[in-house]
Amino acid sequence: GEKFLFVRINSKTIHMKERIQEALSFRSSHNELVGTLSRVRMDQKELDYAYNAIRDVDVFSGDVEWSNAKKSYDRRIHDIENQIVEGMRSTLDKSRNSNEMFQVFENYRFLLERPRIRAATQEYQSQLLTIVKGEISELQQSFTKKSDESSLAALYDYPSIAFTLLWAKQVEAKLAFLMDRLELVLGKDWNLFAEGQKIYAEVTVFKKKLNTKPIFDDWLSFASERKIDGNILKLSKDKGITLEVNFDENLMQLFKEVRALSYQGFQIPHNVVLSSRQVRKVYPH
Repeated sequence: GEKFLFVRINSKTIHMKERIQEALSFRSSHNELVGTLSRVRMDQKELDYAYNAIRDVDVFSGDVEWSNAKKSYDRRIHDIENQIVEGMRSTLDKSRNSNEMFQVFENYRFLLERPRIRAATQEYQSQLLTIVKGEISELQQSFTKKSDESSLAALYDYPSIAFTLLWAKQVEAKLAFLMDRLELVLGKDWNLFAEGQKIYAEVTVFKKKLNTKPIFDDWLSFASERKIDGNILKLSKDKGITLEVNFDENLMQLFKEVRALSYQGFQIPHNVVLSSRQVRKVYPH
């Protein structure tokens, strides 16, 4: 049979292809930095000066020239980052409270992904991390107790089930807000850090408690069995004349629950809605 010979070809274009990809990646990274720095009103001349280090360099001229040009660029970018850090730390030192500090981090969010800048703000990150952890702990305690909020719901005659679900949603929104702050302080991979892993485990357990579906399903099962049967009023003459009311007290809250849950976006079955309307006609208070 025919014999096949395997020939290895050292293409002269491989090095050229790698250098083009490197140059494209470098240019993309620089453009991203330009866009990021524009958000903090950095002087464009500083970036132009840094880019001039490699602007006229022939990427195919040789490894030494290209390497030296990149080193020069990195030194100039390092000077820019030092200016950013100095301005950021100055603003953080002038912050009057934690909210203002978080706002500073928010303004520099995209720059915090740069290792030098994040490392230079480590001491402030530790302060804010402690604050976030404390707020998460307070949120868990308030959800567990829920006494003050329950009293407020009763004061405004807000139905209990709808209130519990609304409260869970509000706590969940607050938790999402705190998670965003946590990412702001520690970075996108915050749950990979030792401290982040501990918080992530606590938050995961907490989120399960905020799942409103089991509460809603239990109420729906209960509500589906509630309806008005027979006459509401019954006159009894066994021992004198008495007027009996054939009306389940739990039905009084049915219409209010249906109305409040509908406003919250829950899908209420048609039969439960009809039952609530019947209750509304009998007990419109």
